[in-house]
Amino acid sequence: MRKRLPTAAVLLALVVLLAAAASADAAEQWHNGVTLQSTLYNPCLDISEFGAIAQSGYSSDPAVTHAGDVFYGHALFGAATYVGGGCSTMDQAAELDLAPPAGVSLAIDSAHPIYCFYQDGSGPAQSDPNCPTHTVTGTYGPQLPHGDGGGAWDMPPGRTIEVQFPLVSNRALNGPAGGHCPEDLGELSLGQPRDCLITPIHVADGSSDPWLLPNEEMVLAGAPAGTTPSGGSGGGSHGGGGARSHAKATLKVARHVRLKALLAKGLHVVLTVPAAGSTATVRLKQGRRTLAHVRKRHLKAGRVTIRLRLSKAARRHLRHARHAKLRLIEKLSNPRLILHRTIVAKR
Repeated sequence: MRKRLPTAAVLLALVVLLAAAASADAAEQWHNGVTLQSTLYNPCLDISEFGAIAQSGYSSDPAVTHAGDVFYGHALFGAATYVGGGCSTMDQAAELDLAPPAGVSLAIDSAHPIYCFYQDGSGPAQSDPNCPTHTVTGTYGPQLPHGDGGGAWDMPPGRTIEVQFPLVSNRALNGPAGGHCPEDLGELSLGQPRDCLITPIHVADGSSDPWLLPNEEMVLAGAPAGTTPSGGSGGGSHGGGGARSHAKATLKVARHVRLKALLAKGLHVVLTVPAAGSTATVRLKQGRRTLAHVRKRHLKAGRVTIRLRLSKAARRHLRHARHAKLRLIEKLSNPRLILHRTIVAKR
């Protein structure tokens, strides 16, 4: 049984313990990246305030952990306040994806399950009974849901959540020499060379619904002489080490957005394209009115990020709106299908 042993780390003035977990084997140690935080808009006070926090890392014993050995990574995250600040008592929520380096994959089996813990304030850490046994398809890689039903992680103010997941690498990992860690969603979507463990976290905060990209550069020795390392070729498996399934067409976008951000920056839309050469047509509509329209031809298979900018007429139309219910529609040529999502925009 793995254990989570908290150390002191204050989540601003709310005294949430962001713990660095320790293994039962004292020789192992956690290597954690920097802590990232988000902000959200508080409509009661008309200010921006601290929203959520996230960190990722991995555990290894540099003397004995090599390519082909199973080791654990983890993600820690939590929220400082409710959705939209003090005007609401609705908890923030998060979706947790995994984007490992090339050659590193999940190694989930009966001997190496996923472990989940939570800690409220300065209270004791507890095992989460809704820890998943497998992953589902996420936006930027396998998603670690809250329970096998694929749910998001509820984040009551003051709670810290930790998810530990088993990994295996089929090669040596070189840390900074393997390439810099992506700094934004654009770089992450391009799949630039890197030896970074990244746990993209999509925070539903009722404000900007940001993505946080906590990461840690990974260093791992190659397999000992005379051995052949196991492990995937990258991207992470969706279960207990079996072959990955073929990509399914998906459409991902924030379900709640701020009108100010929508008018200024538009929307980031993430498509998963099953077949190369496809054409994708994406429209943002309010009723029968088209607010934005993009067509992309000759797409490569895989994940594609599109920025959808509002037309001048659409920006004039929404400039003084208090809220708007919008519909995002994607038409894909191969396979021929239509996907759609509902988006709520608020002032």
